[in-house]
Parts: sequence; C-alpha cells; structure tokens
Amino acid sequence: MIGMIDLINGVILTSVVIRDKAIVQTHRSNSNQESGAPSNKLWYDSRFGCERSRIRSPAGPILLPAFDRSGKLILSSFTQRYLIQSRQAARVMDLTDTEFSHQSALSIAKSAIETSLKDCVYNRKKVLDWSNALVAAVLLGLQSLNKPLKYAVTCVLMQKTGAGLRHKVMERPAELRADLQPVYDALSIKMQHDINCISDPDRHLRRRSLEKLYRSLHGSELNVHQDILREFFRCNLKKPLLSCASADPIEKCRELSLQMIGHFIEKEAVTCTQDDLQDLVNLLHARLGKIPYPEPTEEIRLLILRIYTEYMRKIAMQEPLISLRDVISDICNALGKAALDPYPDVKKAVSECIIVVSKHWPKDVKLQLGTVIKPLIGNLKHQHSRIRVYTLQAIQQIIPCGSEALPLIFQELLEPALKKLMFDNAPAVRKQLNVAVATWMDEIEGSKKYHGILFPIFLSAFVDESTDVRNSGLQQMQKYSEKWMRRCSDGEQESEIILDEAVPILPWCDDVDTLQGSRLLAISILNDTTMNQFLEKTLDWTIQVKEKYLKISGVYYALIGRHVNKYLEKIFNALSTVCQHEEPMIIDAVRQICIIIGKHADQELVLSSLIQMLSGKKTGTDTSHHRARGLTLLGMTIEGMDDFRDQRNDLNIVLEALTATNQQCSDTEALGELAYVIASIIDKIASLILTDNQRIFKIFWILNNIMAVSKVTSSAYGSAEDTLMKISNATNESVQQLYGIFQQQLLDGMHINTEKLTRWDKSDREYLLFDFVCRRSGKFVADNMEKLIPAILLHLDSATEPSLRLAFLALLQTLLECENSRMAFKVYSRSVILEGITPNIIWKGGREAATIRKVAMACLYTIFRHQLADQSCLFETAPEIFPVLKSLLDDFDANTRHLVCLTFEYLFQALPGRLGEEPVHQLYSELLKRLDDSSDIVRKAACKTLIAFSQASPPEYFAGTVIEYILNNLFIHLDDPDVSIQSAIFEVLKHAAKINAALVVEKAKENQNHVLNP
Repeated sequence: MIGMIDLINGVILTSVVIRDKAIVQTHRSNSNQESGAPSNKLWYDSRFGCERSRIRSPAGPILLPAFDRSGKLILSSFTQRYLIQSRQAARVMDLTDTEFSHQSALSIAKSAIETSLKDCVYNRKKVLDWSNALVAAVLLGLQSLNKPLKYAVTCVLMQKTGAGLRHKVMERPAELRADLQPVYDALSIKMQHDINCISDPDRHLRRRSLEKLYRSLHGSELNVHQDILREFFRCNLKKPLLSCASADPIEKCRELSLQMIGHFIEKEAVTCTQDDLQDLVNLLHARLGKIPYPEPTEEIRLLILRIYTEYMRKIAMQEPLISLRDVISDICNALGKAALDPYPDVKKAVSECIIVVSKHWPKDVKLQLGTVIKPLIGNLKHQHSRIRVYTLQAIQQIIPCGSEALPLIFQELLEPALKKLMFDNAPAVRKQLNVAVATWMDEIEGSKKYHGILFPIFLSAFVDESTDVRNSGLQQMQKYSEKWMRRCSDGEQESEIILDEAVPILPWCDDVDTLQGSRLLAISILNDTTMNQFLEKTLDWTIQVKEKYLKISGVYYALIGRHVNKYLEKIFNALSTVCQHEEPMIIDAVRQICIIIGKHADQELVLSSLIQMLSGKKTGTDTSHHRARGLTLLGMTIEGMDDFRDQRNDLNIVLEALTATNQQCSDTEALGELAYVIASIIDKIASLILTDNQRIFKIFWILNNIMAVSKVTSSAYGSAEDTLMKISNATNESVQQLYGIFQQQLLDGMHINTEKLTRWDKSDREYLLFDFVCRRSGKFVADNMEKLIPAILLHLDSATEPSLRLAFLALLQTLLECENSRMAFKVYSRSVILEGITPNIIWKGGREAATIRKVAMACLYTIFRHQLADQSCLFETAPEIFPVLKSLLDDFDANTRHLVCLTFEYLFQALPGRLGEEPVHQLYSELLKRLDDSSDIVRKAACKTLIAFSQASPPEYFAGTVIEYILNNLFIHLDDPDVSIQSAIFEVLKHAAKINAALVVEKAKENQNHVLNP
C-alpha cells in the first residue's frame, strides 16, 4: 500500500518538475499483458472539456527507469540523471524548481486505495483489478484539482487506455557511449507520444503527430550525434514510418512518413544492413510492384523512388557490398512497373535508380535484366527528349550487366529502338545514343557479335547535322580506337586484317591514330550480313532513312578501304536505284559514296562493274534508264579517282563504252548523265586525253552527239558545251578549228562520204548530228560542200518524208544565211535551185506543203538576195522557176506571196534588160494583182517588184496595152488612203515615165478629177 502511494506521489512530483517539457513513463504489471480482455477506457479531451471513451485491448508494458523502486526513489533517480548531464540533455530537459503542495493529491490517492482494497484477499487478479480501479480514481481526482498536472495525467491516462501504444515490446537501443545515453533517453521520452500517435486510428491525430515529428527533424531537437539519431530511428521510428508509408490511407501521412525516412537516409541514420534493405525493398514493391499502382499519388511514387535510389547510393559506398540476390526480383519488378508510370519525373527517377543498381550490382541485375529492359525500351518513345536521354543512360548502364536472353533482346527490342533513335529530333538524344553504343561495344561481354548491329549506329554520329553530336562521336571514337588498338597488340584480333596504305580522308577526322582502331573494327565486322544491312536501308522508302544510311555507308566504305572490292557489284546495284533520285540530298550522298569507292577500290574492278552496267548485258537492264544510272555512277566514281592509272588501257575501254552508250541514249536524262561523265573525265584525267588526238575525237564526237540530240535549253547541252570549251582551251584550238581538224572523222561517223548515200529518217542519229554540225560550223560546211550537197539534195526531193524535207530546207536556209558557208553554194546554185528548191515550191494542197513552199521560197530568195546565182545560172533556171513563181503570186499564204514578190524583185535586178517580151506579157497582170492584195506588206513589195520589172526589159516590150493597163491600175491605187502605199505607187509611176512619159502625163490629167486628193 505504501509503495503504491509512493509511486503515485512520484508521478505527481515528476509532473510538477518537468511540466510540459518531459514525459513520465510508467510501468504496468505484466499481468496486464496476460489479461486479454478489452476494457472501456476514459480519457479527458481538453479541447471539449469532457471525458471520452475508447475500447482498447490491454496495453503493452512501458519501461520505467527502475520499476522496483519507490516513487521517491524514481523521482530522485530521474531528477539526478537529467540535472547532471551535458548540454545536449539540458537542451531537451528544462527542469525548474516549482513549489507545489501535493497534499491534496496524496489524500486523493490514499482515499482511492482504501476504497479499492477494503478487506479483499491479496491475489494476482485482485491486485490487477485494484490497480485499474485505483488509477482511474486517482486520475479523475487529479483532473478535478485543476493543477498543472496536464501532461502527467495525459501520459498515465494513455497508459491506462492503451491509446497509441504498440503491442510489441519496444526495441532496446544498442550500447551507446556514456555521454550519449542520457540524450537518447531524453529524446525518446520527448518524442514517444508523437511516435505512438502515428498508429492512432484518428487520421487527424496521425497527421498532426507526423507534422510535429517532421518539424522536429528540421529543428534543433534532432541536431544530435549521428549514433543517437541512428539508434533513435531504428528503435523508435523505422517500423511506424514504414508502416505508415506503406499502408496509411491518408496521402499527407504517407508523404510525411516518406519525407522523414528520406531525411534519415540523407543523414546516414538508416543502417546499411540486409534487414533495412529488405524493409525498403518491401516498401518499394508494395507501393509500385503492380499495376494499377497501390500508391495512387504520382508525387509519392516519385518520392519512394528517390528515397530508394539515395539509399542504394549509400549502400554502394559500403564495404563489403551487400548482395541483392534475395531482393533483386522484387527490385526489378517494381522498377519495371514504375518505368510504365505516365508521370515523366517518375520515369526519370526509375532511370536514375536503375543506373545506380546496375552500376554496383551487375551480377544481381543480370538475373532480372528482361524484367526491366522492356519497359525502358518503351520509354525511348516518350515525347519528352529529357526522358529519352535518361532512359538511354539507364539502358547504357544495364545492358553490360548481360543476360542469357541478351541476344534475343537485342534482336527483337533494342536494335529497332536504337535505329529509330538515329533519327531523333533532339541532338541530346542522338549524342547520348552514340555514347551508349560506344560503351556497349567496349563493355558488353562477347560484344563482338553485336558489333554488326552497333557499329553502323555508332557511325551515324559522324554524319549528324549537329556539331555537338559529331564532336561527341569523335571523342568516343578516340577512346574506343585506343582500346581496340591495345586489344590488337595483345593478339585479340585476327592477323589477316591488313589496312590500306592510303588513310581515308574524312572531313571530321584527320588523326591517323584515331582512325586505326576504328578501321580495324570496321574490317572485322565486314561480311554479307553487315553489307546487306547497309544496302537494304539505302532502299528505304523514306528520304530521311535513305539519306542517313547512304551517308553512314560512305563513312563505313572509307574505313574498310580496299576491302570494299568484294562487294562492288552489290553496292553499285543498290546505288543505281537511288542515284537519280529527285531529292538533291540523296544524289549528293550517292556522289560521296562513289567518290570514296573511286578513291579506295580497285580501279579495274570499278570500271568493269560500271561498264557492264552500261552495256545492259544483265537481264532487264538494257534500257536507256538503266544506262543513265550507270553513267551517273561512272561519272561520280571517276570524280574520286585522283590517281587514274591507264596501265591496262582503261581509259580507251571507258571511252569505247561511252561511245557505244552514246548511240543508245536518246532521252534527256541519259544524255545529261553522259555529259556529266565526260566532264568528270576531262576534269580528272585531261592529261591522259589531250595528248592523244584519237581520244580527243572520241570525246569530241560524244559531245557533239549530246548537243545534237539535246535541246539548247537543256542541262545536257549546257554541260556538253562547257566541256567542249574546256577542250578547246586545253588544246589551244578554237571550236571551229576542232571541227576542221576532225572533219573527216565526222563525215565518216555520219556516213555521208560513201558512194551510195543513205536516206535518213528524222530520228536518225546521223541526221541529227549532220544538222547540228552543219549549223554549228559554217567552215566545216564550206570545206566539205562537195560531200554535203549530195546529202542535202537527196533529202530535198519529193521522195523524202515531208517533215524531213522541211527540216533540210530549214538547214539549207541557215547555211545560205551563214557568212562562212554561203559563198560555197555559188558553185552548186543551179543544182540547189533546180533539184532542191523548185520541186518544193510547186503548189500542193495541205498545210505541211504550204510550209514547205514558204521555206523553199525563203531559200530561193536568200540565194538571189546574196547573189549566189550568176547570170548563167539564172538563164538556165529562169524558164523552170518563172511559171512556178507566177503561180505562187496567188498563194493563200501572205508570207509566201511576199517572198515571191521579193524573189521576183531580186531576179529582175539580176537580169537588167534581159527579160523577154513573152515573160513581160505573162507577168505584168499578175504583178498588178498584188496591188490589190489583202496584205499591205505584199502591196509594198509588189510596188518594188514592178519597179524592177520595168527595168528588166526594153521599153518597147511594154508598148501598147501593157503600159496603158499598168498606168490605169497605178492611178487607181495612187488614191489609196494609206500614204505609204501612195508613195510606193508614185515611185512606180516615176519609173513608168521612163518607158512612156507622155502617156503618164496624159493618164495623170485624165485621173486628176477622179481622185480624192488630186
């Protein structure tokens, strides 16, 4: 009895001393644990000023500093411990001597004890009942005193009702230093109430307790020694916080719990043990290990991942390293599920966590690689570039861990994803891709079997449009090349790999040592599979993919050098399908590849493959389109042949092939490519051509053929003409002189110097070339008129197709107008007039015939205008052409009538006074009719013709009716409203006065009153 009173007295005194600053821990008998019956407990709620009831199971024991001592001894021990300790304890306990008379409390306790015990027998059950009744009575009495006992009463009441107490015995702290133990005890007492409330059913109470604890973490209360903090977390906070973080229905409570766990991890208060690791893995797996996520809040999911990542970093710094074999399955499952989280920051956190785990526990991750890698690869498609970068970093770290399923993962998942990333819009992603691929080629176990997949992706950095990506690729190449060279020196590489003496010239790298290792690697992976991988992608239907792989292929071919010889035919077949693409960027990429092949591949093999393509010997390739492709590739390849060797007469073989191809090319596309090839040859190997006239002529012949077939406005014509000028400048011979030098070869090539001429069709190459050469070089025509006239006259007879006749007439007109060639026609003017022109000016029905007449009249007019027909020729031809010309004065085409009048004018001028009487009588009336022509041009021309006509015969041939009829018509037209016509008529009258002046005066007087303007 006395001991119980002393115990209560000690509780009261302690509460007075420490007030609200400390917690008194009381001890309940072990019998409370053995009693399993719940009880209805009362507690006082100061917020409402009343008692509240809760049904609680019997509470577990709470340890006192020494439960076998009396209340006074307890108070003495407690006071001494917390008054004598260090400053740290003083910061927790603020003891104040406060006078307080506790007689009232003692009397209350004594009365309660006497009432409870009475005369009962002392046994275990009775003592327990007495104790419960006693505590309840004392508490009610103490509350009624309204004394400063609030905190002590609350603690005892909580002990009695079991509110917020754990059912398991609290863990005991590890042995601490003597100076740290009191601080730990004080901290435990101060925080225990809030810690206990973490498990309270009342969510508001839980939240307030967690918030208070969270504030304490950032205040001065927990600014204690790390050992104290570690033991405090382990013994007091770990289980409640983990339980709350994993199961509390209130989001804020879970968040606060996790934030506090993270704080303790940051302060290194969470031990790096297998048990703590298991606890955190359980939390990670419980909240993120399945979909839909048990943790519904994305911010909390992110917090869990960050906490776990930080903890794994702490563990990684510990020696020896803890094994993850027992928990790796749960870790990878949770991370794999978390990688599917739609929240971008969660994806980033997953990547960071995977990087840490994979870096320090590769052997453990190897067991569960497939669980993580698939969702990570899915994140490579994320819309945010930073997520793609973080994901690539995670994949970069986890892939070298290896797995039995790694080959399958590469083939089905990783390779397609990586090839898509080559075309990512973000340079940062492409840069990270290059770093990752370089890392894998160096770190993956047995990486050689993946080089065929990875190396093309690695090379993509060197053709990237971003300077930053290209520089990164070069840095990785330098790093990797050095390691590869070291491996070669250690005997890891096959000895049969031999590098070319010529180092590839790449615009992004001029360091020979840097390229050596990469060249060895490129050659080591060279096989049909690798080559097919490049070639198939060059045929991709998208321009972006096609261009990228063409550029990558060019870099690869430069690295392997002469080893490309084995695959030349495959390469050229693939390039032929894209070398004439409509996109300039594709054509430029093909050109770069061909230049590289021309530089490094065997010249004989290259020319053989391309000439075979030009010949069309393969099935389905004997078309102009296929030949044009071959020409394109040949021209591009010759561009790269800086050191063209003609040891095997390669140049003549090429020229012969081009000459043969020239005869088969007719479309603009092929002609343009042929001109391009010739230009490439002249640019690269002009020295081998210009010293040999036979080779010059072959080039000259091909260029003339190109220009003959092409339109003047076409690129083929322009390119050929430019090349011809280059040849002219290089040989110091003008173009006209070149035609003179090669005139015989030209005639032989056109087959016009044989005894029996062949009639051409308009589409024949010989005709086209003949027409072009004749028009281009008048000197050539003049020098070879004897051979050319028969060909011209042959194609001007009526047996020739009208369109071809018209073409030759047009050519004849051009030659007659040409200053260099016209005089050569004097000798052949009779033949030209009688055999070439006269048959074509005879009237025939049809529009085409009318055109032929008009062009033929133009030729005849030109001959007379330039006086190419002498009088003997005129006397011979006049009887033939006069009747025809007379009939043409009535032609329905005004231009033809005009040309006839002009022709008569020059003809009459060429025969002054030589025209006979009969022609005068036949022509005068027809000429006068032209004064009534619907065309004023014809009327004016007729006036000039009449003047020449009046001078072509003696005056007596006009006597009588002729002159009178002429004057009557002239005076009628003298009154024409057109002043220019009046002037032209007046000039005719003046010349008529020379024939018979009196008659002119007489007719003038007669018509003086008959005109409007006399």
